[in-house]
Amino acid sequence: MTEFEVGRVAELIGREGEIDRILWCLDVRPGPQGLLVLGDTGTGRSRLLPFAEESAAARGARVLSARGRGGEEPAPFASLHRLLLPVVDVPGMFPKVR
Repeated sequence: MTEFEVGRVAELIGREGEIDRILWCLDVRPGPQGLLVLGDTGTGRSRLLPFAEESAAARGARVLSARGRGGEEPAPFASLHRLLLPVVDVPGMFPKVR
């Protein structure tokens, strides 16, 4: 169980739909997956991401996380670079053919 699930971290109030979708994705779809959280400023995306990360890690998944930053247009893949660079040489992380 995650800290969210046992109530040690502030509860996500009014986000039952989003929480159910996150948990459904983790429980129903085996194997590698991605989660993209979209929404307007102030809608609580930053609160959902730690919940998703902790829930996935509690289920034994390797969790990689990166955040986009404004002004990345000159380097459009900067977030992807930050996401994958730490694990690019981890054995078994990627298929042999890239």
